[in-house]
Amino acid sequence: MDAVEALPAPRPGHAYTVEPAAPAPIEAPPPDPMRARLAVDLPIIALGAAIGLGTELVGSGEQRWAGCGACSTAGLNALDRTVLGNASHGARVFSDVGFVAAIGLPFALDLGDVLIQRARDRPAWRSRHARIWASDATVLLETFFVNYATTNVVKLAVRRPRPYSYDDDTTVADPTKNDARLSFYSGHASTTFAMAAAYAYLFQTRHPRSKWIAPVWVIGMGLATATAVARVEAGKHFWTDVIVGAVAGTAIGVAVPALHRTARLGERLAVRLAPTRAGPLVLLQGRF
Repeated sequence: MDAVEALPAPRPGHAYTVEPAAPAPIEAPPPDPMRARLAVDLPIIALGAAIGLGTELVGSGEQRWAGCGACSTAGLNALDRTVLGNASHGARVFSDVGFVAAIGLPFALDLGDVLIQRARDRPAWRSRHARIWASDATVLLETFFVNYATTNVVKLAVRRPRPYSYDDDTTVADPTKNDARLSFYSGHASTTFAMAAAYAYLFQTRHPRSKWIAPVWVIGMGLATATAVARVEAGKHFWTDVIVGAVAGTAIGVAVPALHRTARLGERLAVRLAPTRAGPLVLLQGRF
């Protein structure tokens, strides 16, 4: 039997005390890089929905247009003139499917990402993932409705005839309805690019070191581009409609999530004076 080392007998008037082991510190979960403020976000979402739906009702309810029989193709640029005569039914179906997918997929993919991270996370931290998805869903909703309202306001303000409205014998749609003069800019293009950019921005922000950042951007923008091209092939929009829609949608898709970053504004934007030979130069520096 092994000998057990015994503690020496305490001296008279002294006693040994056993210090309790210090509890391991509870590590706090990493801070959330995105933050939704419902007091600000919900009114913006509601206002965007009201403007979008309101302009939709105005646009669909006004039927007093004789069509574009008197419109001259001479006013079209060479690029847009190549669209006249396009009437692909398959492209129209593809673009509609792409439009619906672009709205729903970001919510589903973000939820799947959150569930995967929750399964990998520490048990004490898992309760935070419901809040993470709610924050991301708020950002995606706000992106959609801000883009929806902006696109519809521009459509009603510009009132550009669609490509098929130049053809009296078109089979694409009724050229005398008000929707036939709401071509600029493409809502399908702006929506698909806005939602693709918003989801890619959220993914990049939450996984800054992931090898999937570039594929997420490329696949999202590729699907949005395919949807935009399909709108042209279907005879629903000119090339300039989808190009401007893509630029506007991407800008909104990046700007809305960027404004929800938890970094303080002073850390993202800074104004500095830089001395030069000609005098002080004001520098505005920013980062997303």
